Amino acid sequence: MFRKTKLFDMPDIYTVNAFPLGSKFYIGMGPEKSGNPYLITYPSLNKTEAGIAPGGMMSLIPVPGRSDMLVSVMGLFPPFQGKDAGVYRHTRSGDIWNVEKVLHLPFAHRCEILHKNQINYLFTSTVSKCKREPTDWSEAGEVFLTILTDLFQPMWNAEKIMGNIFRNHGMLKTVLHEKEVVYGYMQKDKKKIAGKLKFVLPTKVGEVMQTTDVSKDEIFAAFDYITK
Repeated sequence: MFRKTKLFDMPDIYTVNAFPLGSKFYIGMGPEKSGNPYLITYPSLNKTEAGIAPGGMMSLIPVPGRSDMLVSVMGLFPPFQGKDAGVYRHTRSGDIWNVEKVLHLPFAHRCEILHKNQINYLFTSTVSKCKREPTDWSEAGEVFLTILTDLFQPMWNAEKIMGNIFRNHGMLKTVLHEKEVVYGYMQKDKKKIAGKLKFVLPTKVGEVMQTTDVSKDEIFAAFDYITK
């Protein structure tokens, strides 16, 4: 039996994620408009401000292997105001979270990290290169890869690995057939109503990525496999 409990009042809340950091489990959240992100420990429900931030938060994820660091996408505000968006690093020192912009990426929307062979791979997708109004798809979005060999560099580098992305809705990490993968809902043809789901994963160091087009039926079958 499920019981719904209100954990926190946040105006314009948009991003919510749940993850472990060290020995504790947190629920992270941030607003799509102006405002700072927060972390709530579970089950004690203690609340902590996760740094002073610009808002427009689209993603908030932990960094594998670190109990003191988060990565977020911020600066994309409704309706598609995102020329100053980018990737931010949240670093904890004691009880204080410091927030720094480490990647300028206009219209950045989603991010996820894969960990393989002791290396973290950050995938970041954009909704477009530029949007003059919400229905403007004249400049399609892209997917970028950042290999996080030095997490504390003042600025990170990103390599474009995929272009012509339309209506990028989401990005999620999971385990499929004993392999950690990231998949995104990314429409490759702006004339189509339904987009394609793509799996994205690094196969080995030095090889950027491998993509596979899959159908919706295959996705549902994958989730059936994961839950068994």
